[in-house]
Amino acid sequence: MVYVCAVTLVAPVVAQHKDTVRNVIQQIWMSAFVTMSRKEKMMSRIVEKEGYKKPIVNCVIMDLDGCIADDRRRRIHIPDWPKYYADILNDSVFPEQLFLWHRIQREVPIFIFTGRPEYLHNDTKEWLRIHGLEYAKMFMRPDKSKDATWKLKSEWLSFIQSNGVSPSLVYEDDPSCCSMFAGAGLVVHQVLRSAQ
Repeated sequence: MVYVCAVTLVAPVVAQHKDTVRNVIQQIWMSAFVTMSRKEKMMSRIVEKEGYKKPIVNCVIMDLDGCIADDRRRRIHIPDWPKYYADILNDSVFPEQLFLWHRIQREVPIFIFTGRPEYLHNDTKEWLRIHGLEYAKMFMRPDKSKDATWKLKSEWLSFIQSNGVSPSLVYEDDPSCCSMFAGAGLVVHQVLRSAQ
């Protein structure tokens, strides 16, 4: 059975109900993963500097823009993508997702699937470092690719699965990508936000 969970996160409400939001996130976290043995946890952390080794028994796939990176000030430039991506180093982090990311990275590897083009790799890597966001591997759009983001992410998913990686959970905001992941049998948490 496939489940798609939509999480609506509105900044003013989050600010007023931090404890409630934190408790909800903790409940989502606890329900998302089955209890792993100590050996499995050790295996799940087997990652290399530029990638990963087999086997990884569990991992989480994370999107960046709109999920962890607050891109709302940049959205006015869509579909002028060079302008949209011009100031990513100054993005803030959604606090509730920062808490969630830090919680996840202590338990299982995080694989980043982002529609950002590869020429932004260094800036994106620096932004992640600044905010203490650890990850096992990052997949980015080839600079000349015109493919739909959901198609690219589908190819990346097939690639990591063929290399022994078993994703257990996905955080994504793009509806077409959410549908693709859900269709592939993964548990998907769709992140929905206000425009403000």
